[in-house]
Amino acid sequence: MTVGQLLMAQIGIHTPKGNNLVNILQGSSAPVLEEIQRLNQSAKPPSMVNIENRPDVQILKAQLTPDKYKEAMNQFTGLFVSNVAKLMDNQYIKPATNQSIAKKLDYQGALDDQKSAMIDTVKNETLATIEKAYHYNKGTGTTGKAVWNQQATKYGSPTIQNLSKQESDDGTVAGKNPKGEPEYQRFSLAVSSQIKTDLFNKDSYWKDNGYNEADTQLDHIVPIEAGGTMTKDNLMLISKLSDQLNQQFEDYLGAKYKAGTISRADAIKASIDYKINKSVSLTDIKNGKY
Repeated sequence: MTVGQLLMAQIGIHTPKGNNLVNILQGSSAPVLEEIQRLNQSAKPPSMVNIENRPDVQILKAQLTPDKYKEAMNQFTGLFVSNVAKLMDNQYIKPATNQSIAKKLDYQGALDDQKSAMIDTVKNETLATIEKAYHYNKGTGTTGKAVWNQQATKYGSPTIQNLSKQESDDGTVAGKNPKGEPEYQRFSLAVSSQIKTDLFNKDSYWKDNGYNEADTQLDHIVPIEAGGTMTKDNLMLISKLSDQLNQQFEDYLGAKYKAGTISRADAIKASIDYKINKSVSLTDIKNGKY
């Protein structure tokens, strides 16, 4: 069994067809894979059973579409390897909890059984990070929704119809694209911060699922760069990692809007389908769905 196969077997991750884990996770991942293989031969190897058999992962799987679940598992693999690499360099900081403060783990000075335990800790903390990013709702089980869909807008949950309405408070127009459609100025940092705090405190989802306000990010459902307005009906609260996962979509949509190759109406539809309905992928959009 190769090192890549070993890690895939241990953490239960399936890579895209035609690829293998070693090719996907190049560079700094090699020492990580070798270290896990070495510890696997020790008296107390990491207890890295297939994570896809864990009850919380089974619930997350039920709460996501198949494509989003696959994406989440791939994100877990990459982040796990990155975090273990930091751990091996004594650069991994164990997050603070209600019972303890954040601290840097001394991997290099530990015995093998302690190293195995540290890797298990990193695995669990990495999985928790991914579950937060994909809005795993531990309180609803397999019947719940992993995507937070109770945005506090003046119209309720975002829809194409609501976000297409012309409003007097849409914001200050900063410019126009080649189609003559508007681009709006952003709110000031003070105003944005207050909206973020209000949304965090208004919905119990965040605290109930272990978030601090610092873990969250105010997000424009329709990106400002793609004609999104500065009204509260175009703002929602998401996790910071979710915001990072949306970045490639927002950059692509914004570039198309600025170039005049997608209308504002289609930018709104794409944003709703990608961010809210989770019914399209970036590949679908690049292939001309809108």
